[in-house]
Amino acid sequence: MLDRKTKELLQIVVEAALRADVDQIRAHVRVALREGATPREILEALEAVIMPMGGLAFRRGVQAWAAETGFAVPESSGSSA
Repeated sequence: MLDRKTKELLQIVVEAALRADVDQIRAHVRVALREGATPREILEALEAVIMPMGGLAFRRGVQAWAAETGFAVPESSGSSA
């Protein structure tokens, strides 16, 4: 049986891959942190969407992650998400 932290990490990745609203992803980042996930674990989980879903999906997830953890997201020089 998967624990709540693992389920939240999966939810974050799926929602980022589907390009869900940043606030929706952020809510799951918040729960994952509360359930004991570290910011690094969440970021590593989000890295899993880069190859199959591309940078836009990853960026949306990172925006939610940064908003909830307080880490800064560097501005891109290309188009915005």
